[in-house]
Amino acid sequence: SYLSAAQIAALNARGHEIACHTLMHIDCGQAKGADIALSVDENQKLIQSLGVPTSTTFAYPYGDVSPQAKAVLGDRYRSSRALHHGLIRSGSDLNQAPAVGIEGDNGERLALEWMAQALKTPQSWLVLYTHDVRENPSPWGCTPETLETLATAAQTLGFEVVTYAEGARRAGG
Repeated sequence: SYLSAAQIAALNARGHEIACHTLMHIDCGQAKGADIALSVDENQKLIQSLGVPTSTTFAYPYGDVSPQAKAVLGDRYRSSRALHHGLIRSGSDLNQAPAVGIEGDNGERLALEWMAQALKTPQSWLVLYTHDVRENPSPWGCTPETLETLATAAQTLGFEVVTYAEGARRAGG
């Protein structure tokens, strides 16, 4: 089920970032540039109608990227994340940024491995994401316990935790 407008506004008020993902979850690797532009414009209008500020970041649906998508989105968003794993460093393409999903049976282990890699890589930035957090998550989500474990690990390891938008701003996007 989807969140209500009130729930989205409450998340925003608590500091959660509400980013763009296209309105109809179109595949940006397959869609025409004009269709991508229309879908993100419609998504922004909906987000703004909820009283949430204009999104400055984007998450590619399905993680699928194309030259036409990057051309449309590059001027609209500070950074757009895909689904390939990696760390963001100086010179990284912020219009196709890597990210690590906290999802499925191995999401926690994978996130912890990438945290360890980030510790060994000075001046790097790690993006972790999930689609939902609940006791019985979707295949693309995680449990509250997993999120708590990762948040505790990040704090213990000395990571500064910021929104994706703030990280992109700091990275020069």
